Amino acid sequence: MASQDNKLQRAYERMVDMVADLVDVEGKTLKEALEVARHKLSEWESLTREEVDKIADEVAKDVRSFSQALTEVRDAVQEKLAIDSIYVTESVLKMLSKIADRTTVELASFTEELKARARASTEEAHEQAHREHRQFESEHALWLDEIEIWQREHEQAESRLMAIQEAIRQHGEALQAHAQAIRAHQARDHEHEVDMAQYERDPDNEQVSEKDLDDDLMHHEMTQEHRKQAQWHQQLKQHHHEVMALIEKLYKKSVSTST
Repeated sequence: MASQDNKLQRAYERMVDMVADLVDVEGKTLKEALEVARHKLSEWESLTREEVDKIADEVAKDVRSFSQALTEVRDAVQEKLAIDSIYVTESVLKMLSKIADRTTVELASFTEELKARARASTEEAHEQAHREHRQFESEHALWLDEIEIWQREHEQAESRLMAIQEAIRQHGEALQAHAQAIRAHQARDHEHEVDMAQYERDPDNEQVSEKDLDDDLMHHEMTQEHRKQAQWHQQLKQHHHEVMALIEKLYKKSVSTST
């Protein structure tokens, strides 16, 4: 049993020595050094594959333990290793210290690199955010200026809509007056038709003849009135269609925008 322990002790020390040389002299990482040392140690005929793996795992464990302990006091490191590791001697302790110092520097350098990358990424993100905020501020100022103009135009539109509403009301009154004039004209036409029928039935009747003469004058006036009504009707018709089309277009546009 003692011989077996001595064999493993020598193997452990040999692996520590190889890892220390690979890390310190050749500049390999701990992972690379452990892999190379494991391969070389497996060439020993006196060691099985399981024993090589056990030694490699023990060295890796002790290096990690030692690296962690370096952040504390050195006395605590020695005490911890003396308790946790069954192979650590004074000479081995020096080798482990050398490996741990090197790997600790690697870890610190890598940590600083990560921090630098994180700071650069954060600074870039902040700069991008600053640019976007400046763009937002510029656009907001423009939008507020436009809204101020639109609000003035909206107030003007409300005033004009009231004027339009009044014009539409007056247009309705004009339509009503035009309809009344047409009905009155119809009544006079009917009256004239009745008078002409009486004259045609009794042309020798002096009273009817005199009335027919008056009706001729009235017919002439009615003809003039009809022409005026026809012209006014055409103007009202064109105005009505144009206004209604514009109102319908405005209504559809306003409703579609609000919904």
